[in-house]
Amino acid sequence: LSVYGMNRTLEDLLPLTNGLMQEATFPEDELGTYVRNTKPRIKIKEEKVDYLADTSLRKALYGATDPYGYTTNTEILDGLSRTQLEQHYKDTYQTGDLMIVVSGRVDDRVMSFLEAAFGREKRKGTTSDPWTEPSGSKEKFIHQVKEGSVQSAIRFARPLMAKTHPDYMEFFVLNILFGGY
Repeated sequence: LSVYGMNRTLEDLLPLTNGLMQEATFPEDELGTYVRNTKPRIKIKEEKVDYLADTSLRKALYGATDPYGYTTNTEILDGLSRTQLEQHYKDTYQTGDLMIVVSGRVDDRVMSFLEAAFGREKRKGTTSDPWTEPSGSKEKFIHQVKEGSVQSAIRFARPLMAKTHPDYMEFFVLNILFGGY
């Protein structure tokens, strides 16, 4: 969850943010509206070769169930329920392992607003770790046909070293020099 705000609005903004993280509701009619509005956008994206290449690449690298390889489609939206949203919310936002990162013009006043809104006590819920080791494909070449397309999209990728590897920082800088992010 990311929140952006001016220092002068933090006193009002942070308690609202905390409320979202602890007491959000998921009205059934709003879920229906979200699904109806999102399905056409997904259909449009699924017609674009760059989207198909990106999703295929991420699925091949990480596996379909990994957060980086997972892709929402219209079938998933059709099966989405309020109960699933509530469980995801409980598992993700109400865990006991909240980390707050603050940047910008941070002074004692900002810190006091943060402490007033979020406190120092342990949050309700349990600590969870949703991350698993990626289970990507060993396939070296994926060809996905898009009938009627006049464009092609080509993606190259491979798993690399962990951030703890001694050459990671050098590779990171090299990647930026070559135009990667």
